[in-house]
Amino acid sequence: MLRFLSQLGALFVLTAICFYISILAWSRVSASVFSQASVSSTNLVLYQLDFMLRGALFDFMEHTHQSVSPLTINQNATAFVYYTLMFRMFVAVYVISSLFRVLRFMLRRWRVLLR
Repeated sequence: MLRFLSQLGALFVLTAICFYISILAWSRVSASVFSQASVSSTNLVLYQLDFMLRGALFDFMEHTHQSVSPLTINQNATAFVYYTLMFRMFVAVYVISSLFRVLRFMLRRWRVLLR
């Protein structure tokens, strides 16, 4: 069980690191992807955390207007908007599928123990 969870976590961490590097590079190449003039690495980490929470917690943060990041995306940067939307959808799908995988894994183990 621990090996299974560690593999799920490792894949998610690797994807998060790749996404961070890509938005860092994108913000350095095109300063217009965020509404703020200066973007620090710390603010990008908070932006990514905010995005992952919005993906994992679905509409709770959106509905209550909660945010952990001072950055806001520039809606005129269409390619960046769709890129970040794809990552947000990935996080939501990943969380849902991971929950189902863990439940299925646990049910298989418990079914063996009950027999």
